[in-house]
Amino acid sequence: GINAEYGWYQRRVRDGVRKSGNRIFWKIMSIITAYTIHATAVRQAQEHAALREEISMEPTFKFSDEEKDKFVSHMTAGVQLMVKPAEEAILAKTQEVLESQGQLEKVLDEEAARVERAKVALSEVQQIMMKVPVYRQKLMQIKKDMTNIQRRTSKLQSHATSKTHVPQ
Repeated sequence: GINAEYGWYQRRVRDGVRKSGNRIFWKIMSIITAYTIHATAVRQAQEHAALREEISMEPTFKFSDEEKDKFVSHMTAGVQLMVKPAEEAILAKTQEVLESQGQLEKVLDEEAARVERAKVALSEVQQIMMKVPVYRQKLMQIKKDMTNIQRRTSKLQSHATSKTHVPQ
């Protein structure tokens, strides 16, 4: 900024005085430079103040309440026109999601009922499987009895054929 420029000029003046030895010339140059820098700083400050005044100035025209209401209603209508297509798309998508959700709930209810029926059937199968060893034991006993009956029948047949068969 300005302080940096002024410091640079002061160093230049000091170096110039050392080199040339002409103190008066460099003193005058220092004063002129300082005045130029000061004038630049004052001009910049005035420009900034003018800009601040322009920004903070009251508007030169006033809107009536009716004009303000009309402006607000036009702006509202414009915003509604911009938002309406998106709103309709969102509503349609929301309706589609709700319908899909209803179908999903129906499918989930059906699946829950099928799972419950499967649990009941599994319970019945487990009860039957618990009876399998008992029936297997009974079948083994029947097989044993049948083998015994067959053996006795064979014996009786062989005994009967030997008595009816007379040697000649």
